[in-house]
Amino acid sequence: MKSDALTIRVEHDTLVQVTQLLNDLGMTASAAVNMLFKQMLHEDGLPFKPSRARSNAETRALLDRIESGEEELHTFETWDEAKTWLNA
Repeated sequence: MKSDALTIRVEHDTLVQVTQLLNDLGMTASAAVNMLFKQMLHEDGLPFKPSRARSNAETRALLDRIESGEEELHTFETWDEAKTWLNA
């Protein structure tokens, strides 16, 4: 099968770490990229779910208030305790 060359830019530290990982697995970066591309075709998309950071502005603001002591962090031993607190 004919193959083509692909040039990509990768952060240096990432490349060093991935190269070591692939060496440990006995693979080349080329083989790993080929596996990724074939899996993308198989799944008709990315083989993982890309997402934004889980902490949005509202969540970050709440965490900041908890850390500063402005708001109390509630913990519960059971789901029933949480439901009772939410319904209070």
